[in-house]
Amino acid sequence: MTAIDFASFVDRLASAAGETIMPFFRTALAVENKQAGGFDPVTQADQAGEQAMRTLIRKAFPDHGILGEEYGAERTDAEYVWVLDPIDGTKSFIAGMPAWGTLIGLMRFGEPVFGMMYQPFIGERFSGDGGAAHYRGPVGERELNVRECASLGDAVLFTTSPLLMNVSDRACFGKVESAVKLSRYGGDCYAYCMLAAGQIDLIIETEIKPHDIVPLIPIIVGAGGVVTTWENAPAQDGGRIVVAGDARVHEAAMEMLRGNLDSQRSAARVFGGAGYAAFPSLPLAPKVPRARGTPGSRSDPRTSTPRDIEACRNPNNRKSAVPKASRARCFLGLLRSAPGGLPFQASVLSARRPIHRYGPERHSHTSDRAGCRRQWGPRRAAARRDAAAWTAGPPRRISDGASFPGHRSPPRV
Repeated sequence: MTAIDFASFVDRLASAAGETIMPFFRTALAVENKQAGGFDPVTQADQAGEQAMRTLIRKAFPDHGILGEEYGAERTDAEYVWVLDPIDGTKSFIAGMPAWGTLIGLMRFGEPVFGMMYQPFIGERFSGDGGAAHYRGPVGERELNVRECASLGDAVLFTTSPLLMNVSDRACFGKVESAVKLSRYGGDCYAYCMLAAGQIDLIIETEIKPHDIVPLIPIIVGAGGVVTTWENAPAQDGGRIVVAGDARVHEAAMEMLRGNLDSQRSAARVFGGAGYAAFPSLPLAPKVPRARGTPGSRSDPRTSTPRDIEACRNPNNRKSAVPKASRARCFLGLLRSAPGGLPFQASVLSARRPIHRYGPERHSHTSDRAGCRRQWGPRRAAARRDAAAWTAGPPRRISDGASFPGHRSPPRV
């Protein structure tokens, strides 16, 4: 088959699909959902359009393979394999929006060698063979060329919808989106052709299937663009895709995506739950419980030194003489060690330092005696730990006027 015959055959394929699909457009057609737990619509227009193209391919090239969205694969080990998506953008199609198209691609030995996007409602055809790309439509014919864009700050970004991404990918996309000049959603295959035409600079997608991207690769590459996965691998197998008209924008977007993925994985490993929401599939190190309030440890209020206790007895010197980490321990130790409780409580009342209850986090704790209210703030965790350590200790009694930290006798009033 000559080049002229091949181009004519691809035009026949596109026209046959368009003639089959257009009677369904903007009508009350039945829509089926083929995705459990989500919404992936399919209509009679999708099925009829692919069936029309398959019939022509089998008749003209019986030895060629076919990979289609609606009817699966046949003879994919052949030298030539046709990749068909009768309506790329079915959600736009059922909503009556013209942002959809018929995709026709051809692979040889697994590599995309030709692609076409046909929009029958508008009458536009975008085609490419990896070396050049062309446009034909109501305004005539011309070659397609991407435009220059020096940085992400000057780029126009498109994606079909961030809601199609998982949580971690959406977070990575959001970082790139915040760096570009303009971000827009929708378009499906039309956005890729606008990138080849020099109207868009960057496209980032996830969950892409081979029939979504294979017909578009020769068009974008032929216009001078770059198409890879997020891992900088060939994109014909689908997955997470990055498409750029300028190599500088592609490199900047890839660097940002890789950096965000690495930082999220690090957060998931280091902080556990803090990063786990973004990366639910990452294995996390098990949490090892730490011993709290063991006798002789710093978290044991019974180990407060006499110097600390004396410093805490003086309300004018308490904050300056005792380190912050020791104040809660000294406070609890003094409360249980003061003979009779009256001298210490008088100093507490004069300094308006309440006796705290250890309730749920983020609650204010109120003193029964002083009636004052104070937010514990960042030290509440240490105070709760110290209280737990004290209550875990053995019960003690006061005898002969002696006192020591850790006893459980209530203050005598």
